Formats: sequence, C-alpha cells, structure tokens
Amino acid sequence: MKRKNVLILFALVVLSVGPSANADLVRLNDGTRYEGEIVEENDDSIRIRLDAGGGAAYATVKREEILRIIRDTPEERQRKEEERKRAQGLVKDGDEWVTEQVKADREAQRKAEETRKMQQRLKYKLEMDQIKEEQKQLQEADEAFGESLDRSGERMVGDLRSVLFRFAFFVVLAIIAFVLLKRYFWD
Repeated sequence: MKRKNVLILFALVVLSVGPSANADLVRLNDGTRYEGEIVEENDDSIRIRLDAGGGAAYATVKREEILRIIRDTPEERQRKEEERKRAQGLVKDGDEWVTEQVKADREAQRKAEETRKMQQRLKYKLEMDQIKEEQKQLQEADEAFGESLDRSGERMVGDLRSVLFRFAFFVVLAIIAFVLLKRYFWD
C-alpha cells in the first residue's frame, strides 16, 4: 500500500507539472488519475509513461484498480504535441520542429540557394541566347555562301559556254582555213 501512495504522490507531482503530449487518461477506482501515454498493456495491468519535466517515469496499474481509460485520438495527440512544442518556443519548418533561429537560417539558405539557381539559369539562358545568335549568323553565312556558290556556278556555266563557243569558233575557223589551204595550196 505504501508503494501505491508513493506512485500516486509521484503521479500528482507529474500531473501538476503539466499534461503530457500523448495524454491517455487512466482513472482508478479510488479517484486517482494518471495522465500519460499507455506504453504497455496486458490482461493483468497497464504501464503508463508519465512525463516528469524533461524526464519520464512509469507507473504500472492493475486492471482491477482501473475505473476508466480515456484515450486521446491521434488528432488530439498531434494537437497537444504541437502545443507543447510551441510552448517550448519551437516553430514548424516543413515536418520538423526547430527554433526560430534555425528556421530563419534555413530560410536564408533556401533563399541563397534559390538565388544561386536563378543566377545559374540566367547564365544558361544568356549562353543559349548567344548560341542561338551564333547559329543564326552561321545560318545567314551559309545561305550567303550558298547564293555565292549559285552565282559562281552560273558564272562558270556562262564562262564555259563562252569558252566552248570560242573553241567551236576556232575549230570552224581552223576547218575553213584547212579547207582553203588544201584547195589553193596543196592541190
């Protein structure tokens, strides 16, 4: 019986410190209340984790001594956990609870990383624009070279016609000269 009184006294001290983040409520037949997280259950007893100002203590209660067990819903547990974290001065950063300074540092790091990424994207965009401009200039030069080749080809064809015409003219002239020479001088 003395052990039970010590446990009850300890539980009252723990409960006066503040409610647990995961608070299941166990009421005993004698009016005693335990608020904490039920961590173990069997047919004969339950074991409750009681938060004690930064530490934890455990109480084991026999089933025949229990009047009622009121369990928190997961949503209620989460809400109480969030209240406890906020009371400790923590803030939520994504899925993690951190101090405001850590969150501010992370925000600064995220902004610096975002700025670095934007500068990198801008650098790549400028390089792409420069490459596109060079490609455009090369394409224009290629088109101009193609046109130049076409004109050169036309000139070459014209020059070839001229050469062939002159060659044909000289051949005809040579034939006429040969015929005249043969007719007047060789016969």
